[in-house]
Amino acid sequence: MPTGWDPYETAIAIILGQLVSVPQGTRLVSELIDFYGEPSDLVIDQQRINLFPTVERIAGSDLAKLKTTGSKKKTLNEFSKAILKGSVSLESTQNMDDFRLKLLEIKGIGQWTADCMALKVLGHADAFPSSDLILARALDLHPQKTIERLTPWRGYAAMLLWSEYAHQLKKKQDNPMDKIQYEMTSPVGPLYLVASEHAVHGLFFTKRNMPLVKFWDRRCRQKRY
Repeated sequence: MPTGWDPYETAIAIILGQLVSVPQGTRLVSELIDFYGEPSDLVIDQQRINLFPTVERIAGSDLAKLKTTGSKKKTLNEFSKAILKGSVSLESTQNMDDFRLKLLEIKGIGQWTADCMALKVLGHADAFPSSDLILARALDLHPQKTIERLTPWRGYAAMLLWSEYAHQLKKKQDNPMDKIQYEMTSPVGPLYLVASEHAVHGLFFTKRNMPLVKFWDRRCRQKRY
């Protein structure tokens, strides 16, 4: 099972990724490195590159510069302290149930985080974070027993489902929904109503914030995009 470059770095990234989008989680990891990382000898584009913060640094810092919640900062502290004390190990050969239970003793770490760490940090091939939003949608389409039959390889199913969702999301972004823009007159100037057969998507005073237009139907003053 493919895992991250470094178990501790991957675990910290998972905690920072709790309840935020992937871009937001990535931004938080970058902030953590910028503010608390160790300077290296590597320079790119005239900027010195920081190494990932050490476990000692995160355990002993209040992380005040990190733009996230106080509770998440506390979780980063407590998780790092547990690593230093040896109460939590990132050794891949350990018993996965014991690993999860030890993680769940840390405030701010729930089932999703524990399962994701088992999967992405330790490379446990049967870990399946069923509470994950994307995987939960997959479970709505496939009976639980179908996933259970994949044991002991459910981790690969999770990876494939995440990958397929990312692929479908990119396709959706590359191919806008079929909507129509109606241009209307009003006392304050032209208004632009965006709608599809399922819903009204917005009313705009300018064209600046609207989706890209694919073509314009001049006969009925409508734009389809």
